[in-house]
Amino acid sequence: MVVKKKLRSDEWFEVPELYGWTRRAALQGSGLAPEAYQGRPIIGICNTWSELTHCNAHLRTLAEAVKKGVWQAGGVPLEFPVISLGAVRTGDIIELDVDQRRLDLMVDPREVERRLSESAPPRASFSRGYRRLYTEHVLQADRGCDFDFLI
Repeated sequence: MVVKKKLRSDEWFEVPELYGWTRRAALQGSGLAPEAYQGRPIIGICNTWSELTHCNAHLRTLAEAVKKGVWQAGGVPLEFPVISLGAVRTGDIIELDVDQRRLDLMVDPREVERRLSESAPPRASFSRGYRRLYTEHVLQADRGCDFDFLI
């Protein structure tokens, strides 16, 4: 007789308080039938992608690929946002709540937005050759390479 190991994910849904019901309802509300997640490991995928953080633009597509791999391996991927370290400055207060499993940057959201909008990707200064072609025509992973210079 094969004994199936109890997953931590099962415990996440089976808590007697309202939390277990809320978690199941959220998944079902997003279109997942109970058979799609019961008895499967829930895999969290944190993503620092943001429209305000240029250096993490490729992570949106990468997270989608990771989610597909998790589904194929028999898990249930749940993506959640995390703050990009590009917004953190020396002296900022970061609050850690272990019980709630939260890490919060104690800075006004408008200040974080201002910081991120001020950061710009570095400019390459190649005037010719392969490096110039690369910086002008090879885009992020989700957009590929534009060979318009061959026309």
